[in-house]
Parts: sequence; structure tokens; C-alpha cells
Amino acid sequence: MEQTNGVVIYASKYGTTERYAQAFATLMGLPLCDLKQCQALASEPGIEKVYVFAPIYRRVIMGLPEISHVFDPAKVVKVFVVGMTSPEDHATIHFLQEQMLDYMPNATMQLLGGKIVFDDISMSDKMLLRVMYGFEKRKALADRTPTEQRLVEMFEEGKADMTDMTKIHDAVSSLEKGVS
Repeated sequence: MEQTNGVVIYASKYGTTERYAQAFATLMGLPLCDLKQCQALASEPGIEKVYVFAPIYRRVIMGLPEISHVFDPAKVVKVFVVGMTSPEDHATIHFLQEQMLDYMPNATMQLLGGKIVFDDISMSDKMLLRVMYGFEKRKALADRTPTEQRLVEMFEEGKADMTDMTKIHDAVSSLEKGVS
């Protein structure tokens, strides 16, 4: 799909979000820009659609405030949120949607699975996950949300990989058909 009136912006902490954004940009035929380096691209004439890829980090969708200051939030049509949130965790997904709508009121959101390898993350992230794990592990299994259970399993296994590139192909197909 050749479309020159759009751009793909991403924020990434450990690379999974960047890989999703690269695949989407390639399939859509759009320029790709790291949030940290997209200031110049924002002034390009003719940008009508902005697609955002952003990871969830400490229950916050990274980069939304920065992107909304650089690009017109009304031009953001879709935000792909990458993380370990379970699709069955409706309360957390609603929380993330509300967060996104605060910055990008016209956008729709799509959840994508993330990837964590405990040995590859920063020391502060390891410490945070240890604290979260300890808190969630004390809860009875029936009292955990699906996302909390994922956290427990990920910590005990030392990794989790929920990446699914078919979701990118499906998203592009939907956009080609005019469905957001």
C-alpha cells in the first residue's frame, strides 16, 4: 500500500515496539521515525495521518505527551500499544484507552503483545518487576487479573514473548479496507 501522506512514529525501550513499527511502516510504504528524532518530520507538508507505536512502561503509554506536542493530535489515527497486558484484562485496557484519548482524542487503539527477557532489562526495571512479582504472588490466583498472572509467570520463567507480527499484517489489511 503506497501512501505518502502518513508517518509512523515509535517510542521503544527494548526494541519490540520498534520491530512492530518497522514492519508496519514497510507494509504501508510510510516513513518511520523514532520519537526522539521526529521533530523535523513534523514540519513536512502533507502529513495527514500519524500512526503511533508505543510501549507500556509502568502503566503509562510512553511518548504520548511528546508526540502530541510535535504532531497535531487530531492527525493521529491509530495508536499501537505494546506490552504484557492481557487482552482479557478489560480494566487495564480501558485505563490505557482513556490515557491515549487524553492525548489523541481521534485515535483508535490496538494492543500488541510485548517481549521481556529478564536478563536484558535494566537493573531498575528488574527491581521494579521483583517488587511487583512479590506483591502479585501473595495474592490468591483467583484474585489476580490476567495481566498480573502474566507478570507472575514471566518473572518465574525469566522471560515472556507475546510478540505476534500477524497482528501487523491484519492491521494493514484492515486499514486497506478502510476499517480502523
